[in-house]
Amino acid sequence: MEPLPRPGVGGLTRDAGPSSRSLPAPAASAGAGTAQDPPLFDAVVLAGGRASRLGGYPKPQLEYRGATLLEHALRAVARARTVVVVGPAPGEPGGPALPGRAGTESACPEGRKPEAHEGRLDFPPSVLFTREEPRFAGPLAALGAGLAALRARAALDSRAAVGYQAASDSQMEPQPEWVVVLAADLPLATGGVAQLLARAAALDRAAAPDPAAASPGPDAPPGPDALLGTDAGGRAQPLLAAYRRGPLEKVLARLAAEGGLADRPMKHLVARLDMLPLALPPRASDDVDTWEAALSWGIERPGPGEGRDATPRQEERHD
Repeated sequence: MEPLPRPGVGGLTRDAGPSSRSLPAPAASAGAGTAQDPPLFDAVVLAGGRASRLGGYPKPQLEYRGATLLEHALRAVARARTVVVVGPAPGEPGGPALPGRAGTESACPEGRKPEAHEGRLDFPPSVLFTREEPRFAGPLAALGAGLAALRARAALDSRAAVGYQAASDSQMEPQPEWVVVLAADLPLATGGVAQLLARAAALDRAAAPDPAAASPGPDAPPGPDALLGTDAGGRAQPLLAAYRRGPLEKVLARLAAEGGLADRPMKHLVARLDMLPLALPPRASDDVDTWEAALSWGIERPGPGEGRDATPRQEERHD
């Protein structure tokens, strides 16, 4: 049996005193592909990694325009049914501060002085945290762990619906067809995710026998396996993409059987899926992998004692 993911607590808010702000609460049931609403979807946010090029400082906890990069990622997928963050949980080294404990050591690597960070971030039950095994095994292994957590949550919800008895396949609540995958170090991911979901909704509407139908008809053409974001240079961005759950899980299962997911590049996944490229908004896929990149976003490097010089490491690549 797969281990159950760790749920969040409270509501997704960031309280900063009198001018407190809140992130949009994830919608329990978004519209099914209307012109205004995205299709139903789950999301996997990759927030782990060694951050070697930042001297080990956790990228998701860097602040951009008053919010951490993790907060920006969660805002981008705020309408997901379930969000799995693959990375340190609140209170763990490198993870977000526990609710009500702003500026705690959990926001920094072990043994380092935390960066000043006002406010708090509470997580609703729809936001889960899990980790890939082994740790730091790369984005493909993290994606596999995220999908496993989504399956575990769906099974738990189905058991709860039938009084915690063993749920048959017919009793299992259908999981959303689309899974949005994004890295937690993309300051402007929100526009890219919105564009991906709009295209996914358009594909569903085109495949449905009735424009008002909730999902494609049984005889509709399958369409692409995924919508793959591409940057201004035409480069594929598999960590800012929307995948159909069925093909994604099948390919990951085959890759796992052929030697495992650890330390494999994302291109091994992309090569086996029918991908539809989708040009992203400017800078939507620009990440924060180095202090030089952070400064280009206006993100300041922590002072002495809060970090150390970074050494490039191969495991930080997103290809």
